[in-house]
Amino acid sequence: MAKPSGKINQREREVCSRVRLIREQIKWSQPNFAKAIGATVDRLANIEYGRTPLQYDLALNICRTFDIRPGWLASGKEPMRPNHLILWNAREQREFREKDLLTKVFDIAPGDFPRQSDLPQFCYRIRPGMIGPDYDFRKTLISFITQICNSTSFKDVTDSANFALEADSAVEKVLRKYRAKGKAIKLNQAQTFLQSSERPVFISEVMLDKGGPANEIAIVSDITSLADLLKELRKLTKVRGMKAELAKQCQVSRQAVNQWLDETSKPSAEAVFAALKWVIGKRKHEPK
Repeated sequence: MAKPSGKINQREREVCSRVRLIREQIKWSQPNFAKAIGATVDRLANIEYGRTPLQYDLALNICRTFDIRPGWLASGKEPMRPNHLILWNAREQREFREKDLLTKVFDIAPGDFPRQSDLPQFCYRIRPGMIGPDYDFRKTLISFITQICNSTSFKDVTDSANFALEADSAVEKVLRKYRAKGKAIKLNQAQTFLQSSERPVFISEVMLDKGGPANEIAIVSDITSLADLLKELRKLTKVRGMKAELAKQCQVSRQAVNQWLDETSKPSAEAVFAALKWVIGKRKHEPK
């Protein structure tokens, strides 16, 4: 095992060890982690083994990419991650651009950076004074989801598909709680159809039946992961001709469908949503 350098002090070595801790916790290889934060593998290895101190520019990339509290990375003071997503501004603080070490920046401005005044407005919790009679929860929710999606990249396309399915299920769960308490009511089908068409594409494309407002929106609440979806596809494709129909729906070859069902390959996010829509159609036409 490589030995830490004697050229940097104990404080810097502790910062370096926290970089390695972040990578090991998420089980990423050095090449993948280095690529994600914009560093070479050699530079990352030198930092992790305490041969080179962590510079501010790289620290900022680590915190942005893996949602780490800068204060924790610099000092070790818990918590490691913020209690809410930090959606970073692209703009950096000008007074810190020339500072070379994370610890020096931390000594100048202890705590987390960017400062609260530099954070986008949607990072704050909604306060009662912000809500007026014209408040539209749909615009707020869609805006927040859009910002999350635009600032997030998944390592694996399957994880991104599972995230979308789980997020939709979570929203439905919270909504059911509000309905049970009488705080939210379901609108009539025509109104629901029109409002739901304003939802983000990654939800509406899956959940909406485009046949018209006379049809209910089909929600497949029991399918919350790729494993659930594949289980359902295996059941439905036992009937002759269903694999070919599924392949046509997903715009892939029948061989690709067989590989999904055998789990020798994974469907793309687009194929996951197309397959889910196919399942919805089959369930809607099942005999009662």
